[in-house]
Amino acid sequence: MLILLGFLQGLPFSLLVSALFAVALPVQSKQLTPENFKESTAHGLWFIEHFSPYCHHCKEFKPTWDQLVEYTESSGMGITLAQVDCSVHGDLCDANGVKGYPQMTLFKDGQLVEHYKGRRDLDILTAFLTKQVAPFEPPHQESSTPEPEVVAPLVNTDGNVLVLNEENFQATLEAGPAFVKYYAPWCGHCKKLAPTWKQLAKHMQDKLVIAEVDCEDEKGICSSQGIKGYPSLYYYGAAGVMSEYTGGRKLEQLLAFSEKASASGTIAIQGAGELDAKIAEEEVVYLFLHTASDTDITSTLREASHVLLGHPTVYVSSARELFTRYSIPGDAPYALIAFKDHDGTTPVATLYNPKSKKPTKIIFEQWLLQNRIPSTTELTQDTFQGVMNPASAPDALVIPPLVVLATSSSHNAQQVSDRMKDIAKKWKARTGGSGLVPIDGKPSRQVVFAWMDKEKWGDWMKNMYNIQHAPDETDALGDVKVVVVDHSVLLYSDVDLSNGPIKFTSSMSIFSAIEGAASGQIRLKHSENGIERTARFINNKVLSIEGFVKHHPMYSLFIVAGIIVAMVYGFQRLLADEGEREYRKLSRLD
Repeated sequence: MLILLGFLQGLPFSLLVSALFAVALPVQSKQLTPENFKESTAHGLWFIEHFSPYCHHCKEFKPTWDQLVEYTESSGMGITLAQVDCSVHGDLCDANGVKGYPQMTLFKDGQLVEHYKGRRDLDILTAFLTKQVAPFEPPHQESSTPEPEVVAPLVNTDGNVLVLNEENFQATLEAGPAFVKYYAPWCGHCKKLAPTWKQLAKHMQDKLVIAEVDCEDEKGICSSQGIKGYPSLYYYGAAGVMSEYTGGRKLEQLLAFSEKASASGTIAIQGAGELDAKIAEEEVVYLFLHTASDTDITSTLREASHVLLGHPTVYVSSARELFTRYSIPGDAPYALIAFKDHDGTTPVATLYNPKSKKPTKIIFEQWLLQNRIPSTTELTQDTFQGVMNPASAPDALVIPPLVVLATSSSHNAQQVSDRMKDIAKKWKARTGGSGLVPIDGKPSRQVVFAWMDKEKWGDWMKNMYNIQHAPDETDALGDVKVVVVDHSVLLYSDVDLSNGPIKFTSSMSIFSAIEGAASGQIRLKHSENGIERTARFINNKVLSIEGFVKHHPMYSLFIVAGIIVAMVYGFQRLLADEGEREYRKLSRLD
């Protein structure tokens, strides 16, 4: 190390900096514009990322894209990677059928071949590109040694838990749905779950793969899947969507989830009578209306519905009476409608487009996820994550709801539930049926009315929202505490627009608190104290640096080297300045 520093000291500082930046700069993909797009893509294979610099998913994907560019150029695989900035060249992106960002599209000899729909992991992308290039490579000479036969994993034919490792992990996920447990042998909760997991595999025999990964033996797999604690349960859908299971871990709860998640994404119904029966039974119901001749739209919807993991159910019909009943225009080839609170007369949301506009999987996914939460619900260990941290598909932006949260007890739970349902019904009427809170005059964000048992969660609510209960407090509705929560940013409000406590017995007090919190007229409070926020900030920064080093090890090395060079240079200057001051001091006559 001293020899290296001595060598670096002997070089001019400007030369060192120039050399470092020359080596550290990443390989850049070609930027395409309307002026050079057709000419550039006219010959050969082109894999093009359509992106926006303002897109959160694009920013997250950038390190992977840079690595993919480096891989394709260094391997000489014969495919060109390029980018189109849709914030600047929107017309070009529209012409290429871009509906969301980032979207990768394959072109061959100037013609669009397909839109890439797989996961955006580096290994999956490289496998996809290799497969596209393969037909253009010269045929291989036949080898005397036969290629080993690749056998696709079976769908839990023996009713046993499938042990996953580096050899079979990716193939298992690509073959179909799988419910995977990530664990460590020393973890007490993992040991407790183990017999239940075996029972689940037996119950789901011939239906769903039940698998497990030992994270002590398979650190690479667990790291690639972002596993942070044990046991972690993840469901991998047929469409490649990875969703964390956060529900209860009793056998009946795991079994109910597995049955729903692995069932068909859509169910056909005949008409209004069947629909009304479903709405009467279920809190949230989706209805997809389509023309009988348009099979492409139904296929897209069916694929998108996998993100729901079986709940809510999407009912499909082409009955014209339902088009008429819900005033769907005659030129609309499809309509997607959401019903809540057992109300079949006023949909909370409707999605349809004119005939010229074809829906995409991303649009469907976002809409299905955005409307899946019931208007009213009790927050428990099983429902908390689904309400406060709703799931999102890889390409779909889902806005977390504002949650009106009230306290309840074993003595007044039914009264609180009934009151919340009444408030939700009035809120729905206030918002024209949508249930969305208006911001700048436009419906924008879903509102959920929920309650928590203060006897079980009192300490948690006190720490998070400063909800405190006096010793002489009763279970009367007038004593119920209410807060409006934005859990996505850990903020809340306990006052309405009059700056007084939110009154559970006053709908107008609750409505003004919702609208004030959403519009910024009410200043929200932090759920965390200053120390917790600082710790979270530092933790996020550390994770960000860790992710950068993981994806850019060489760049990180050069950055560290650059810091060392700067420190050496600064130390040299300090010594030089000190020597000059000593020289001036010795030269003085006094």
